[in-house]
Amino acid sequence: PGELRVVQLAAEGHSNRDIAQQLYVTLKTIEGHLSRAYGKLGICSRSQLLPILKTEA
Repeated sequence: PGELRVVQLAAEGHSNRDIAQQLYVTLKTIEGHLSRAYGKLGICSRSQLLPILKTEA
């Protein structure tokens, strides 16, 4: 799964564990994708995702 899909699911309110189960990957993979995405977006928390995604849409 790509970072974008993980970010979208996180922004929809899914937990990291739920995302990992949906995408058939490990929890560490999800955490890594989110960490890299946060860095690229210049944010540091999940709560900052939704406003950024709405701005980008």
